[in-house]
Amino acid sequence: MESQYPRQVSPPTIGERISAFLRKARYRFLRLFVRSRRNYRRFDETKGSVWRQKAADTTNRVVTRAGHEIDELVDDTRRTYDRFRPKADTEAQKLKKEAKRRYKIARVKAKIIGAATLLWTRRIMATIYLAIVIGGLAFLVYWLSREEAPGLDFQTTLQCRNCELFSVTGIVDGDTIWVAEESERIRIYGADTPEIEQPCYDDATDAMREMAGSFVRVESGPRATDPYGRPLYYLYTESGDSIDELLVRNGLAYAWQMDGQHKELLIDLERQAAANDIGCLWG
Repeated sequence: MESQYPRQVSPPTIGERISAFLRKARYRFLRLFVRSRRNYRRFDETKGSVWRQKAADTTNRVVTRAGHEIDELVDDTRRTYDRFRPKADTEAQKLKKEAKRRYKIARVKAKIIGAATLLWTRRIMATIYLAIVIGGLAFLVYWLSREEAPGLDFQTTLQCRNCELFSVTGIVDGDTIWVAEESERIRIYGADTPEIEQPCYDDATDAMREMAGSFVRVESGPRATDPYGRPLYYLYTESGDSIDELLVRNGLAYAWQMDGQHKELLIDLERQAAANDIGCLWG
């Protein structure tokens, strides 16, 4: 039975139309987003959690950017609708299609970026592994081919078992060391070893490091310092054997020929080493 008071149906207002349009757009976008996430979860599950995480991060950034673009497009649609009411629906459909197209492009870009990241990372890891293998082989070849330095005979003619004992804090080179008692470098009196970048420099420095150890005994000579102000001493091992004699006798240093109480012995030892081709300097 029809009512005697017919119901008056008023047309929807502009606000209601805009709200309905936004609800539809939001629902379709969410449905598209959920569908894309479902498809993404199926995308190449065998790549590994790390690469999937990278692809997910890239996709999230792209999706966020797409969401911002859609928000801008929605705002532009509202302004267009207010200005051009008859064409608002048409423009909204066009913009929605454009948003879908851009989102599909963003998904394709995300997949491409994820695949490229995976391939590039695998290439870097392969290069690192190859470098490690080559470095290990090179070190093995060096280790097998290196020559052991001959040991030094620490028995010497010069002995000073009761000389003053200094503690060694550092090795400068084959004829200069740091000691705590002088708080500076001291120079060996009776021997002169090669300088840096000269042949036999490393051999003489290694020999000094081996002989000096943690403590050396010192004996003064005619001069207290050299021209550079460094204290001059004849050096002995902690047990009292002459380091000056060991360096000269084993062909690692030249004998000092200007002065010193042990000058003649050291010069004679240098002649013997040169005559017999002993050590790095004469061999």
